[in-house]
Amino acid sequence: METVEPKTEISLVSPSGNPRSYMRGTVPHSVIYMLSIKDKVMQNPMLNALKRAFPRGQDLGLASKKSDTHFVYELALRTEDDCNRASDSPVVFEYEGRYYSLKANIGVYGGNDIFSIALSGIILQDFDFIKAYLLELFSAHGTVLDIVLYEDDPTGSWFSGNGHIVIACSKEYRCREPPVVYLNGHSSPVVWTRLHHL
Repeated sequence: METVEPKTEISLVSPSGNPRSYMRGTVPHSVIYMLSIKDKVMQNPMLNALKRAFPRGQDLGLASKKSDTHFVYELALRTEDDCNRASDSPVVFEYEGRYYSLKANIGVYGGNDIFSIALSGIILQDFDFIKAYLLELFSAHGTVLDIVLYEDDPTGSWFSGNGHIVIACSKEYRCREPPVVYLNGHSSPVVWTRLHHL
């Protein structure tokens, strides 16, 4: 039986080319780390790694809470650029001789909801053209946070017209008639009912 390699994802927005993750934040500029409840014993090593990664003066403070499944840590930073840098650099910590990596989610502040729209039938063009094209299509509907394209070929080299876009839009906008967007003449329409809420 053949194994299927996971698709390679490329961000057209992030300077590093690595897709970023987003969550609702409670302050204007923050990053959010999540640690599974089952990994509770790793809490102190992870927090110590955060202190080393963000020495006093770089961060504005840490707020924590616990859900049914995770410990959630929201680290307030000074600027959007600080959040982007944190997202591009996972925090690495050691526990019992093994190393673990924890990726930051960028906090989205305000009354916006965050949605991921699965896209197919994206035009096969230069990536700069695709970025400008998708920004123009979706900026009217909200704030485009990320544009991610998939390299679906087993070699991880070839773009086949699939991806997703992460967008923040107001609850008021969501109550309107769903917009219909055609990516090209041959693709199915993208509508808000296909959005996946993050």
